[in-house]
Amino acid sequence: LTKDGKALIKNICNSAGLEHRCIPGKFTEYIKEKKRGIIGYGPYEFVNIYSSASFIVTSTFHGLVFAIIFNKPFIVLKREDNGRWAKYDDRLVDLLVKLGLEERYVSQNTPFNNKWLTLDYSQVNRTIEQWRLDSVDYLKNALISAKNTISTANVLQIMNLKSKNPPIDNYSIEKCVGCGACSQICPVSSISMTANFEGFLYPECDYNICTSCGMCNKVCQINHVLEGVTKGLKNNFVAISKIKDIWNNAASGGVAGTFATYAINNLNALVFGCRLNANIFAEHISITKSCEIKMIQGSKYVQSNLNNSYKIARNALQHDQHVLFFGTPCQIAGLQNFLGKNYAKLITVDHVCHGVPSPSFFRKCTDYYAKQGNIKLLKFRRKVGIPRSKSAYCLYIEYENGKSIKVPSKCDAYYSLFMKGMDFRESCYICKFAKTERCADITIGDCDSAIRYPELKKGFSKSIILLNT
Repeated sequence: LTKDGKALIKNICNSAGLEHRCIPGKFTEYIKEKKRGIIGYGPYEFVNIYSSASFIVTSTFHGLVFAIIFNKPFIVLKREDNGRWAKYDDRLVDLLVKLGLEERYVSQNTPFNNKWLTLDYSQVNRTIEQWRLDSVDYLKNALISAKNTISTANVLQIMNLKSKNPPIDNYSIEKCVGCGACSQICPVSSISMTANFEGFLYPECDYNICTSCGMCNKVCQINHVLEGVTKGLKNNFVAISKIKDIWNNAASGGVAGTFATYAINNLNALVFGCRLNANIFAEHISITKSCEIKMIQGSKYVQSNLNNSYKIARNALQHDQHVLFFGTPCQIAGLQNFLGKNYAKLITVDHVCHGVPSPSFFRKCTDYYAKQGNIKLLKFRRKVGIPRSKSAYCLYIEYENGKSIKVPSKCDAYYSLFMKGMDFRESCYICKFAKTERCADITIGDCDSAIRYPELKKGFSKSIILLNT
């Protein structure tokens, strides 16, 4: 509190005939409370002082919340401390504005206003009650989705299939990785990948079409952990691409782009990778030309939609064409389960995966930035420095109008939650691929120990290559 703030509180007490009480933060305040018989402030004393107050002056979010809960007239004092605590006032202001109480947010040098002493809570309480109902609905939907992602109307039909071979035995939302192998293998197309309330794709079966053939069970990673397919580490390297354009467009050392270049130019391979399309939506595509490699380069910190990639890859392999497939470890495992056998001309490359956030959450992020114009290009990593040698965790966006912005990862809600591992798919938190034994032929990722290899392009971003076969 400033001197003005203390004077304002004294003025309120004198004008309304109220006794000044406070939650002690200083020794002198503690002594005053002790004289009233209150030795310490635990949860009971903390809540009680708010519930028994006639008027509340606060500068904290919790003080505001308790004032609203107990329907007390109040004011919120601005924290005038040159930014030390003032930066935390945003959520105070946000709540006040949403409740139509923004006039209760006042400077500490504001003269006393007698209107502060009364407050009609009728509209405020109606708004809060609607928020509570919305929250309950959200939790109910979350619990229903967690129990089963299929539509509730089909539950009885699922139970009737017990005597046969029900689609996806032992299915659970916690274990499903969303690879879509079950959907792509279904001979009658009864399974579709549908977004749940969080925006992650999960299988949903139309039991009016399903023939209970059991093919989905055979390819599901929940029931088959690829025993005998996982490989141990054979060798490892630190690498950087010699192709300048490939390295410039890469998140780190440009290894994926170099692999793709070789596969297309020397093996006439069909290459699969993730791109952000014109709608800034992450999806797997297949490419056959060197000029298309740029589309699948760079990190995309969101789960990609595989669409029919497994089917297209299988068709190419059956026609004796080389296939190079990039993906997360679980996407590679889904491909191998889908194929059901080894192909000599298949090369799989997974990356060291941090986890995958929701495509819907990512859409909200891009929609926010799209308010400034149509997005032409979005990158999660960008080479920085002079020369541009290091890779920064920075959201870089180019607009069609020529404007561009750079947002550090910690300054963007989506990016910062990703970095902290707080917005992943449920299965990511129990990932069975987070170990040295891999299911892909090759594993690639950022080289975080590059400082140990100064003889290899010192100061430049590098990649690791783990050979598993």
